[in-house]
Amino acid sequence: MAGEKRLVIKRDLTFRNKILSTHGGETLQRCYQCGSCTGGCPTSFYTSFRVRKIVHQSLLGLRDDVLSGKDIWMCTVCFTCQERCPTGVEVTDLMLALRNLATEEGYAPALLKNVLKFIFETGHEFPFTGYTRKLRRELGLSETPPLTIGNPKALEEIQKLMKMAGATRLLKSSEMKK
Repeated sequence: MAGEKRLVIKRDLTFRNKILSTHGGETLQRCYQCGSCTGGCPTSFYTSFRVRKIVHQSLLGLRDDVLSGKDIWMCTVCFTCQERCPTGVEVTDLMLALRNLATEEGYAPALLKNVLKFIFETGHEFPFTGYTRKLRRELGLSETPPLTIGNPKALEEIQKLMKMAGATRLLKSSEMKK
């Protein structure tokens, strides 16, 4: 029909096979879309996150939809979905595998990159701002906790571990001081 728009769905069965060969992914084909995972998910109560949808998209080979979306990053890794699954789909492991694939393919969210950058630079996942220092002082604590900030050797160890784990691949070399 003239003027009719067609929905084009880009499927990538190599993506499905790649998932099936990862830890957690090998149980994916057991899913029969009962919805127990989404029904028990605490995150789905408050957000648009639907575990069942991600599992379905993964089975269909919808690589771009799964990896470029925000949903795989909304999982809190609480294991509720996995514990409730009647067929034993290792859903939590699947979510972690999907995050790894997304990261490998350049889809890691900016917030994750910022947190990794801050951990690499300071050894902590959040900054010790003037406000944080003030609150600590008011509570009778030292302005900075006795953690990595005051221990250069510990920071070097964290940086070494991040490099070994490959976490620094997400950071531009100019962002890495060491």
